[in-house]
Amino acid sequence: KISIIVPIYNTEKYLRDCINSVLSQQYEDYELLLINDGSTDSSERICHDYALRDSRVKVFNKSNGGQPEALNYGIERAMGDYLMFLDADDYWCDNNILSKLYQAAETYNLDLVRGECKEVNDRGEELFSYLEEKRTRSFAYQLMDSDLFIDKVVDRRYFMVLYLIRRASLGGLRYNVNRVFLQDAEFNLTLCSKDLKCMYVPEVFYSYRKHEGAITVKPHPQKLYDAFDFSRFCFELFDKVGSTKMRTFCVKEGINNLLFDLSVIAIECPWSDITKSYTKYDLYTLREEACRLLHKTSLKGKYQLCYMPLPFIILYYKLKNQLYKLANCRNLSNIDRC
Repeated sequence: KISIIVPIYNTEKYLRDCINSVLSQQYEDYELLLINDGSTDSSERICHDYALRDSRVKVFNKSNGGQPEALNYGIERAMGDYLMFLDADDYWCDNNILSKLYQAAETYNLDLVRGECKEVNDRGEELFSYLEEKRTRSFAYQLMDSDLFIDKVVDRRYFMVLYLIRRASLGGLRYNVNRVFLQDAEFNLTLCSKDLKCMYVPEVFYSYRKHEGAITVKPHPQKLYDAFDFSRFCFELFDKVGSTKMRTFCVKEGINNLLFDLSVIAIECPWSDITKSYTKYDLYTLREEACRLLHKTSLKGKYQLCYMPLPFIILYYKLKNQLYKLANCRNLSNIDRC
């Protein structure tokens, strides 16, 4: 009934914890697809050891192409009615989560069921639980359309590893293999632009392990390009969706992301590099598109900042950052630093 896809690249240190957390599930009607993406450590051997012990474990070896490509590889080979994704350096901390998510999906004929996660350190000690955020708990167990779901439940936390997904609802949707950053965001937003039945189940089952080798914390020169390109993707999606709520969400998300990325440039880059970035990331066109779509919505407040010329937006964030630093100068010893 359920296909669990694990993309693997040189995660020998954590891989057994990951696989064991699936094999310890009380619900047993699943297949575990281990996609070895050209690992050079002992990950492949570990995968085959488990496959010899349990027929539900299926190992696929491929040349290294990156996580999005490995996920697509798994989607194409999945046989289950539902899909789940799991990163090889993370693990599930609830041995009954498959039963809970599957039961909800079958009972209410859902396309998407989302659980919850916590952050843990390298030793598995809890750092933070997202269940503590009250704004999502208020929507627990409600039957929602995808418009409301992505705005109020997902709320910019696009982690696809938290979902049980009806495979038929994907259609031809696959991960963008050209991205190194915000792959889940593009995938999730595209999926929720469809008319889907969704539910949030407030069960913490996913342990996201924060460590130095994790993909999400590695620096990459393409990250900023992908960040701006995600805003461009949101603006393009605006003209493709029919729902007024989803169209408004696309504008909000695109502008939120654009302004955040501009604030990063303003704070971290010298003026000379900032000026070059206008052309490098085609920011003039991106800002013009943001303004065009603002005219078609009723968004106010911070979104109106897009109407300012790019240099003024950058200056705004530079001054805001300086004022923030000054506000945190609480004694004489901090003044020189500020």
